[in-house]
Amino acid sequence: MDRMVTPFRASWTSFAVLAFAVLAPAAMTVTKYLGSRALLPYYVGGCAALWVAARALPVLARQRRSVLILLATLAFGAIFVTFTVVYPRANLHTPGMGSDSDDALDQATRALLAGTYPYAERTYLGNPITPLPGSLLFAIPFVLLGASAYQFVLWLPVAFVLLSRLSASLASGFWLLGTTLLLSPIVMQGIVTGSDYLSNSIIVLTGMVLALASEGSGSSGWRRWLVLTFLGLGLATRANYAFLLPVFFGSVARKRGPRRAAMDSAGVCAVALLVTLPFYLADPPGFSPLHTIHKVEGVPYGRFLVPALDLVVALVAAWTTDGTVPSALRSAFVVLTVPVVLVAGTAVWHGDGWMSSGFGLLTMSFGLASYGVDFTRGARWPAPLHHRGGSGARGTSRTPEELTED
Repeated sequence: MDRMVTPFRASWTSFAVLAFAVLAPAAMTVTKYLGSRALLPYYVGGCAALWVAARALPVLARQRRSVLILLATLAFGAIFVTFTVVYPRANLHTPGMGSDSDDALDQATRALLAGTYPYAERTYLGNPITPLPGSLLFAIPFVLLGASAYQFVLWLPVAFVLLSRLSASLASGFWLLGTTLLLSPIVMQGIVTGSDYLSNSIIVLTGMVLALASEGSGSSGWRRWLVLTFLGLGLATRANYAFLLPVFFGSVARKRGPRRAAMDSAGVCAVALLVTLPFYLADPPGFSPLHTIHKVEGVPYGRFLVPALDLVVALVAAWTTDGTVPSALRSAFVVLTVPVVLVAGTAVWHGDGWMSSGFGLLTMSFGLASYGVDFTRGARWPAPLHHRGGSGARGTSRTPEELTED
């Protein structure tokens, strides 16, 4: 039997960025309940726990595919039960209790379904509606079922499938999602309070992977335009995702040429604008998603500096990508992380606390799908006998592009 190589030979860079993606957003939750003094022990302990948890990867890789699917199903079931118990108690519409992000999305979506202008709404805390129209469209089925907070029921399993495909291993997908849920308390806090941040992140990640995979496979026709439309709707959920368009263009240009990249990027952009512009033009002063620009005003010249710097980073990423899915996802994570670090870092510097770190949920799934997948793919383990020759839970030599093109 081949000698086992453990995950501890994986890239230190991949591990460090994975730890940052998983742990950094939770600063908001840790300081809220335990105080700022708990941050250093949390980060040190979290990194150590993540490193030790990597020893479970070879163990998970030996399990049958059916066992891993059962474990994932039980985990999702436990999360759903926790949600059904905690969400009604957290969603009290009382200042200081729960969050009004789900209420904002619910109110705006119901207004849209009723044929009224959704951005005239205000939450029970008096806050404006900040999600872009794409978020409202994705929330419609869940609002019809009762509340947008139920989005996680769909998008967490989608994240599990996507991470498993990208890493060529159900074991890695289960490990990445499981360690994140266990070590980053802001994820469960977001789920039980109905936040749509993580769901938005997974939606856009799914659109990017599908769109880039369709370019790699050379697919054409309605399937290609369907995934481009999905990506366009995803970019129309939050303003920060617009900076992923240069990354998409650069990746497609490297793979299929600049003409194809221009055509497909224009299609994605057209979908995002077609969804967003009618709401803006209906009432430019009342288009409340523009309120999000205030989040960067703590940064000196933030209204100009943050978008300009992120655009420069996005253009550099577009120029340097090698055209593969992993390269594009790594670039996307960096592009999305830059404004979060600037805003959160400035807030801490001014003594305003760690609340802005929660925006890291908007980038987390990209960190898992890029550097997290890199870390788990650095683990090479022998396939058990009942997996030889199959496509079960073990790692394979297949690339993420080959897997997403199936």
